[in-house]
Amino acid sequence: MSVQYLRYALPLPNRLTSHDGETVTVVAAYDHHVALGTDHGYLWILDGVAGSGRSGVQMRAHADAVRDVSWDAAGLHLATCGDDEVVSVVGRKSAEGWSAEDWDSVEEAAYSSAVFAVRLDPRYAQRRERYFVAGGANGELVKHCRGWFGTTKDVVVDDGDGAIDTIAWAGPWVAWANSRGVKIMHADTSSPVSFVPKPSCEGLVVDDDHEEGDNDRVVGRKKKSSSSFKCHLFWDKTEVTASGEERTLLLGWGDVVMRIDVKLDQPSTTVPTVEG
Repeated sequence: MSVQYLRYALPLPNRLTSHDGETVTVVAAYDHHVALGTDHGYLWILDGVAGSGRSGVQMRAHADAVRDVSWDAAGLHLATCGDDEVVSVVGRKSAEGWSAEDWDSVEEAAYSSAVFAVRLDPRYAQRRERYFVAGGANGELVKHCRGWFGTTKDVVVDDGDGAIDTIAWAGPWVAWANSRGVKIMHADTSSPVSFVPKPSCEGLVVDDDHEEGDNDRVVGRKKKSSSSFKCHLFWDKTEVTASGEERTLLLGWGDVVMRIDVKLDQPSTTVPTVEG
């Protein structure tokens, strides 16, 4: 097994550095391409093979910082969200085109507070009705649908548990994190599947001045509360059995890593709780 690395020379292409103090806020990869969001509201799409030798595609996606970026499974569409309270979706006109002329705006949705996380339906490019889910400062998880004739509809599927800053979508499963923990639902029916309480990270000690090779150093260390750490979610493998479909969700929060096996074979009106 061999692994190939490609270094993007920093600063990134000259046009990115033309904005004083601009920094990258989020990164999302698809195949050989990388999408970058910045704190000035720009979206960059770079060639992961050519690296910084090419200037890439630049779009003004938001009026404020980009908070999240999401590809669909086909790599034909990108969703972004930001502090300007907007979710924007752009798409390629063909599977072969990656130049600036090949990208076009698909839809834009405005909300009442900053949007911290967004995920496109992995099947966005193939479906007649196209969906994304988004969440942010107001604690609402919104399921957005764009119909065949361009009509749109937003449904709030969860609220009241604190800001949402992480969402993961794979197959029919959507998971998201708020201040209480992680919730999982079936994407097509919006029915709840499970709830994982937020793990305690109160004992985690962090040394802000720690340097590599300085393992024995204890001076200057301090405890950080669990609220200081962002939850990270990743849907892993899928297994199809005679009794239904199983998928593994990996959860990382502070110094806690959990594996959650989700299986749904019969509709249920109760929400199981996973004990940490």
